[in-house]
Amino acid sequence: MDVLYIATNDRFQQWALASKREIDLGGIAVWIAPPEYVIVGKLEFFREGGSEKYLRDIRGILAITEVDRALIEQEVDRRGLREIWEKCRE
Repeated sequence: MDVLYIATNDRFQQWALASKREIDLGGIAVWIAPPEYVIVGKLEFFREGGSEKYLRDIRGILAITEVDRALIEQEVDRRGLREIWEKCRE
């Protein structure tokens, strides 16, 4: 399955595209978004829909993945997601 993402001028999205990570899935190279970008995206999805699934996903990512928390904090503040981010850290 092919997926097309439209790049915008958002600096965080530009950072994410430049910071994509390559993983090997059974001999197939796959590019994935950095976890910081995924976390911020899930915070935004939670704000839009309120599903606790997004908060559980974020907690799971934080439990097993090293992330740049300073970068996340910066984007959280820039996007007005502080209250939701604090819920993930409970």
